[in-house]
Amino acid sequence: MMIRFHPGAVLSFLVASLLPNWASGEEKDPRSHFTTQWFGVSRAEQMLARGSEATTLRGIERLGSMGTPRALAALAALVTDGGPWGARGRLATVRALAPHVRDPIALRALVRLMVADGGGSPDDQLAPWARASAAMALAKGDRPAAWDALRQAIGTEGPLGEAAAAAILAHPPRDVADLLGGRRPDTVGLVDTLGALGDQRAFLAVRAAVTAGPPEVRARAAVALTRLGAFETIPLARHWLAQETNPRFWLAAAEILSLAHAVDAPAAIAQLADDEAAGAAWLALARSSPHPQHAPRIVAALSQATGEERASLFATLGRCGGEVAITALAAALRVPDDAGAAAYALALSAGEGAEEVLVAALSEPATQRLAARAAVVRTGAFGRMHGPLARVLEELLAGSNPADRAVAAWGLAALDVRRGAELLRAEDPVVVTAAARAALVPELALVAAERLEQERNPQLRTALAISLAMRDGRARVSTASLVGLVTAGGAAAPLAVRALTARGDPNARAQVERLLESDVIEIRAHAALGLGDSPLPSAMGRLESAYRFEPDAGVRYALVVALGRRPEAARARPLRLAADLDVDERVRVAARAALAGQGSSLEPAGRGSLWARVGDSTGGPTTAVALSVRLPNGLALPALPDPDGFVTLVGLPPGAVRLRLAELPRSDNPGTRDAYQGPRPPDPRPQP
Repeated sequence: MMIRFHPGAVLSFLVASLLPNWASGEEKDPRSHFTTQWFGVSRAEQMLARGSEATTLRGIERLGSMGTPRALAALAALVTDGGPWGARGRLATVRALAPHVRDPIALRALVRLMVADGGGSPDDQLAPWARASAAMALAKGDRPAAWDALRQAIGTEGPLGEAAAAAILAHPPRDVADLLGGRRPDTVGLVDTLGALGDQRAFLAVRAAVTAGPPEVRARAAVALTRLGAFETIPLARHWLAQETNPRFWLAAAEILSLAHAVDAPAAIAQLADDEAAGAAWLALARSSPHPQHAPRIVAALSQATGEERASLFATLGRCGGEVAITALAAALRVPDDAGAAAYALALSAGEGAEEVLVAALSEPATQRLAARAAVVRTGAFGRMHGPLARVLEELLAGSNPADRAVAAWGLAALDVRRGAELLRAEDPVVVTAAARAALVPELALVAAERLEQERNPQLRTALAISLAMRDGRARVSTASLVGLVTAGGAAAPLAVRALTARGDPNARAQVERLLESDVIEIRAHAALGLGDSPLPSAMGRLESAYRFEPDAGVRYALVVALGRRPEAARARPLRLAADLDVDERVRVAARAALAGQGSSLEPAGRGSLWARVGDSTGGPTTAVALSVRLPNGLALPALPDPDGFVTLVGLPPGAVRLRLAELPRSDNPGTRDAYQGPRPPDPRPQP
């Protein structure tokens, strides 16, 4: 029998359904003596009654550290009463209860916290974290009653179901039968989670869900069964494509054939493309399973796509490869609005013919600059240089067009360290600005940092500050220069903050505290990264305190990485907290790696690349702003656009980047050479 829940009844049903499991209960913790049981708890309860946030939080933490029946009952009463303690209080209560999840009182309170909607407190951004942490605590406890609650929660749509699924994947059950509860999986959330778990003991239960239940569950169960390694779903997928009329089955069938790398997978995805009811699902599958057969339909989709959607389609064409895709990309190189996206797609395409198209474009004046930029990216990605590329770059460098010189300077610096060092010492600010984007190797970082120490042009200082991402560069720049970059703000400030806080000046404590509490996410994150290397003993405590209620997952990641670089044994306490209860998978992975003695690397090294274009409100290029490029490892690199608006970087670590526009600092000295003094263009925004 399948049970459905009304969203408004989730709380009462989950809590009530667990009551029979607690009737027999577990024996409560007998550890206590008079002072701890009565005086200690009474003192903590008095702290809760005082009302101030700081005192309330200390009282919650004290009750959690005791863990006695009376202390847990006091915490449970706090949950039930819903006192004026806000999301911070809920999060603190989750952490206080988590170590005692085996106690029925604590378990029941955690269930209430998991299903709570968070109310309207001013720190609501922490409310989802509190709910998801409660789910994490329940999964970590690995109790049958906890799995009951999580199984019911995962059947609901929205944040509650997502939190339950994430918790199960973060802390899988020792016995998947406890999660199943003796029932056939009857919700999409549960079958998808079982497929992601990859636990073969769920095989029979998932198979049963394929043959019974609503269509959406049957379809997703077949996909989950395929993920578990059962290719008996392939004939079923082909049957659905031939006989079923429900698009859910077509989508599941195409995904199954794609997972199995079946020869008819491209045709199945094409069938989705021909049906409007399937929406854009076919394109998602084409991106995840690129194949030359997808190219004709992607080219057809370009006729109706606009903006960022076109750039995404061009990128998919490059991954698909094949004659149709490469021909379409070659033609797009001559269309001004599409040329940038097409060039980047060719740069990263492993398909046969992409390199030949770029080599041919290098010899044509209309496409030479863009082709040179793409060829440099391709060299970084695949490790081989095109024959005429070096010669073309030198010719562009000698030209009168600033955009040509910028492409040439960046490309030559990226390909040849010695040539890059020469360009970083050049007099032409266009050349130096572009070459600085290649200063992500130690040799060039040192040269760029030396130039930064002497440079007075604020724009060039911003560009050269990318050298602070490297240890050699940070060591070469004086504290006075770092303070100047932090004060000026903009895209160079985050790296300067990291370098400044790492130096551990005992007189800068107040400034460090302000940086850790900054409204700018990148500033908070880099202050944390710097404290990870600070010689000050107080740095560890500051990091732990900052982690407690940090709402941004990226900043929490930086805090965990920094804690992992600390030498103190006490770092294990916040790292265990993050590894067990943080809602962000990347943060949990970093915390577990740090606990295992494997710190996260902060070196911006790899074969990744960035290709972006910055434009004003009319779509034209602008050089009046800088990009702050936030890498997957947390570092935010300053990058100034070339005169044609393009920003390109190579040698980046793998993963997605986040971009933020930042104003360039102005000079107060009218005599500063080449300083920008004109008005800012309206509404600058990144363009594909």
